[in-house]
Amino acid sequence: MVGTSISLDGITYRVSALLGRGKSAYSYLIENGGQRYVYKKMHDEPVDYYTFGNKLRAEVEAFEKLKAAGICLPELLAYSDREQFLVKEYIEGKTAAELAAEGALSESHFALAYAMHERLKAHGLHIDYFPTNFIFCYGQIFYIDYECHPYTEEWDFPSWGIFYWLNSDGMREHLETGHSQVLNLPGSPKPIWEPFLPKRDLLLSAIKAPSAPPPPSLWRS
Repeated sequence: MVGTSISLDGITYRVSALLGRGKSAYSYLIENGGQRYVYKKMHDEPVDYYTFGNKLRAEVEAFEKLKAAGICLPELLAYSDREQFLVKEYIEGKTAAELAAEGALSESHFALAYAMHERLKAHGLHIDYFPTNFIFCYGQIFYIDYECHPYTEEWDFPSWGIFYWLNSDGMREHLETGHSQVLNLPGSPKPIWEPFLPKRDLLLSAIKAPSAPPPPSLWRS
């Protein structure tokens, strides 16, 4: 698909690059008239630990909930229930995953991520805190995915996501090879956490966030 042209809602775009494959879709960088956008095409590939309904409708509804909660997001520009795609604003910048791999995440990055977590928690929501889903731009943190769920502490930022952000070596290898075993416990969607627990606790203290329990105390499965 990269290097070809596609027509979406009567507008022709050139497909410039594959941005990534997620649980629900492939994301491509597309261009028209010197402007860049993200084209997200839903796929039917199963995920062992995740069950989907209508993927496209779930993303549109998540966008609306997250926008109402005041989360910085790329704008949703177009979508098709029939063709199972959406087009959204392209946010320029490195992902938190890239910054983590470079060892370039600072306390201010973590403070912004934690503040987003707190805002979402107040609205009864959590999101996918895996660091490929975040870009820092204009002094703000943007959540570039459209996914949210009813809040549970088990899957929030300090109990789940932050351990991926702290695993610089694992994230570097993951970005280079696509392997998740450098980030996850064997056979599990849970992060390798134990080596990073002291650093997490120090970091939460440094950004004046409440302490959090060790992850296994929260796991229900």
